[in-house]
Amino acid sequence: MLFTVAGTQNVGKTTFLQDFLKAFPEFTKPEVDYRKIILSKGLKINREGNLYSQESLFNFTLNDLFSRYSDVSHTILDRSILDAYVYTYWLYKNKPEESGITEFTVLKQHQTVNNNIGRFDRIFYIPLSKCQNVVVVDDEFRDTDLEYRAQIGDIFNNTIKELNLKNVFEVYGNREERIELVRNAGITSI
Repeated sequence: MLFTVAGTQNVGKTTFLQDFLKAFPEFTKPEVDYRKIILSKGLKINREGNLYSQESLFNFTLNDLFSRYSDVSHTILDRSILDAYVYTYWLYKNKPEESGITEFTVLKQHQTVNNNIGRFDRIFYIPLSKCQNVVVVDDEFRDTDLEYRAQIGDIFNNTIKELNLKNVFEVYGNREERIELVRNAGITSI
């Protein structure tokens, strides 16, 4: 089984991932994750992202993470190509000249997401609209601006609907409620 966690910043993805791994010890996560790639390559992210950073993150999540772990039993990833695409799309719509992201880049990534996202058994999506209890953290990875985060959340929602993703499972509530949703759904033993 191959799972991933998706959602905008400051919705508790990392906390959910840690809680998930404690609750379901048969699952593992890769040593190298999204944040380590950002730091090791010195990538600009979020609103400061550019064509290089978005292509690097997209290719990392598609090729390095997905390809390396798609055959490994019981793996959960901290991001997917869906996340990378959503931020690329935002940059294209809001900062096309500054970011260097073109319509071609967006269309190419969209098609790749459409062709590959179904290879995940589950995408645990944490919608911003259901995250009232999450402590907002201001660090080099997460943006705290609610308007920006809402725009990203809207792109996630629209993309999930547009692609008619059947493997998306919403998790929300406090930490315990999120894990209980997963347990009650019985989705860790597909």
